[in-house]
Amino acid sequence: MQKHRIITVAPPTYKNLQALCTLSDSPQAINPQSITKLMQEAPDPTTAVRAVINSMPEASEVLQSKWRKMIINIWSDQHQHLPELLTLPIAGSDISNSHAISDALVYLDIINQHPAPMVFENKEWLISADYTYNLASQMPSQQGQPILPLENEWQNLNLHRLRLTLQSLRLVRRFRNQLVIVTSRYQKFLSLPMIQQYYLLWHADAYHVEWHDYAGIWGDYLKIVQEYLPLLWSISRHAMPDMTYDIRQWNQEVLMTFQPLWQRAGLFDRQPPKTALFALVRLQSLPTALTQVILQDLFVKYGIVGGGGIMFAYTTPGLKLLHSEHAKDLPCHLDLL
Repeated sequence: MQKHRIITVAPPTYKNLQALCTLSDSPQAINPQSITKLMQEAPDPTTAVRAVINSMPEASEVLQSKWRKMIINIWSDQHQHLPELLTLPIAGSDISNSHAISDALVYLDIINQHPAPMVFENKEWLISADYTYNLASQMPSQQGQPILPLENEWQNLNLHRLRLTLQSLRLVRRFRNQLVIVTSRYQKFLSLPMIQQYYLLWHADAYHVEWHDYAGIWGDYLKIVQEYLPLLWSISRHAMPDMTYDIRQWNQEVLMTFQPLWQRAGLFDRQPPKTALFALVRLQSLPTALTQVILQDLFVKYGIVGGGGIMFAYTTPGLKLLHSEHAKDLPCHLDLL
């Protein structure tokens, strides 16, 4: 039988904990012992907060705020071996089913067991076509989808982007002609609470992987979008969770938001050898690239939005993350590993 470590609380904190239990009007059900047990079982501070608050009678906002501070402080004190992460209003259970987490963990496990052969093509190192096909067949996000034979890794953009995300976190690296696990960082990554794993993947994908590489002829437009991400996050500031939105309207808001920056960069100017017709076609078809690179390959993958067809809905944890990104200067944290 696995033994759980017993959480101990310093005497001054214990007295404050007793006082909060008394204020919660149910000292029999809400007591320091039951509270510490709930915190002991929680994988992250946000889950601990939810578990404790859900176990007590309805409390005022002021009392809930006091509980949040108390629980986060106690949880952090008892997990000092974990690197400190900003307090995100998201629990591990909110994002445990996201493709970002499931694909990354499966990908890392496969590479850990069988390093991937790499080939040098067109001035860059790529995972071999056969190995890429094998990876694609095992990715949770691609289950049920037809997987066609590949000529090289670029024909599966999701896997190429995932590899670069993991490389930017230095969880994998090329060693001679293979992609191998960086064991020490991989073990540290696995030891982190899931919400910290999620945030690291999200941050690397959003800020350290260059989107223009996946945007084809619209690459220079996406490069500017990524350089001004706070503007992109701001588009969701008035959105409501679980309400359906039209992708065409979202694209229109992105176009209106970034048009001055694109114009300042000269993207609307006719530049040889580009023709006026090419410039017009590229601009008219830009929403296709925005939808694929941002909505599908980032927001859907990380559970920020869900839906199908031309409609989508923001999720509650997705909006919380975007609002945190917009309201705060969230840290990089690539050095956590």
